[in-house]
Amino acid sequence: MTVLTLFTRRLEDHTSMIPTCSWKHLILSLALMLPALSYQTLAQQNNLATARPGKPGVPPKTLPPSEESPLTLFPHSDTSRFLAAGQANIIFQAHAPFHSPYDGVNSLQGRGEYKTSLVGTLFLGAQLIRNPKASTEVILDFESTGGRGISQAFGLAGFTNLDVVRNPNLGSKPYIARVQLHQTIALSSKLTESDRTPFSLATQLPERRLEFRVGKMGMPDYFDLNTIGTDSHLQFLNWTVDNNGAWDYAADTRGYTYAAVVEYHDKAWSARYGFAAMPTVANGIDLDWAFSRASGQNFEFELRKPLLGKLVSPNSKGTIRVLSFVNHAHMGLYRDAVKAYLSGQDPRPDITLHEKFGAVKYGFGLNAEQKLTPNLRVFTRFGWNEGHYLRYGGHGFLLGDGKLNYAREDILEGYYNLHVWRGLYYALDAQFIAHPGYNKDRGPVLVEAVRMHFDF
Repeated sequence: MTVLTLFTRRLEDHTSMIPTCSWKHLILSLALMLPALSYQTLAQQNNLATARPGKPGVPPKTLPPSEESPLTLFPHSDTSRFLAAGQANIIFQAHAPFHSPYDGVNSLQGRGEYKTSLVGTLFLGAQLIRNPKASTEVILDFESTGGRGISQAFGLAGFTNLDVVRNPNLGSKPYIARVQLHQTIALSSKLTESDRTPFSLATQLPERRLEFRVGKMGMPDYFDLNTIGTDSHLQFLNWTVDNNGAWDYAADTRGYTYAAVVEYHDKAWSARYGFAAMPTVANGIDLDWAFSRASGQNFEFELRKPLLGKLVSPNSKGTIRVLSFVNHAHMGLYRDAVKAYLSGQDPRPDITLHEKFGAVKYGFGLNAEQKLTPNLRVFTRFGWNEGHYLRYGGHGFLLGDGKLNYAREDILEGYYNLHVWRGLYYALDAQFIAHPGYNKDRGPVLVEAVRMHFDF
């Protein structure tokens, strides 16, 4: 699977438009944001967190009242040893009936439907050691998810709501989303200013440093970050826009795992490595703790410099990130399922019949962003991993119409975000989808949404 996105937008506005396309080995995403005037000044983008299934946004940094009205419902101190904050994100999505001559167990339903999802998060943190040259922090987040996604989150490669948990039987009972120890070790005496977030409480960090994180986390908390298209709570809603759709990172059904991450940061570049527990089955809630046979490894290199040379101002920031992953787990491989089907061994491709320990899946990703003018920025994502087997009638854990007239899955998304007051935001979103689930016989369909977001 390959993903490529291009995005333009105003720095402070939240009006946007994006097309996303998916193909056998290629998902192609092109995004164009149409600038518009917001009702009030919106959250600064550098304070937004990454997004992933079930992943909350990070409350924007609160400025003193003398400088600007708070961007959270309640003020938060940047000097306190402790952090207590929260967020809630409510998304209502609906679509009308669309052309669907047939469907399967994992299809986007052709009848009209509407669903509402809810994610609420309590962020807690404490600085155990506040020395910026050797700081130690503990992070503890509680989360609750409720509601449903359209068609129970099945039927689309680029699903329309990143907040949806893909197992409705889990319920809305609160659970621990993150619990981790964060250690920073200085490698230089020079300090740089840093925004406080629920994942890093320090407001000053060494320019050259090592950071270690151990515990429960989401891998997109620290990998594949992008300040323009990354947060489903204040930006796009589509899964393959906010995340690299080809990146198969270790996670349970809710999007979390237990992992260790080490990062090296220098003035103009960073490198990070993560080692994580894999689920016992794809999209399962239980993790496999036998790391000798099952693990997910991620590598990323990040370079921070203008990407267009003399075509842009030297002050126009740019970043490029190169990501790779390798997963070892008890799983099947698409090529084995297709081979068994074509040889007559199986009546249809069924990857679950070919699961084995020691199976390996790998892939690569590219993530870049560039500021062009004070009101215009672009970003792109490109990814590759092993291709799908849907055209022969196979089912993935999210996709499968039973049969297929193969075509790209094309998605055009646009949204407008309105900052109403302090930490309260409303957004309107629309996604036009051609060939849902890579199927030329079905669709197109228009999915419309209303989002309400609180930062406490």
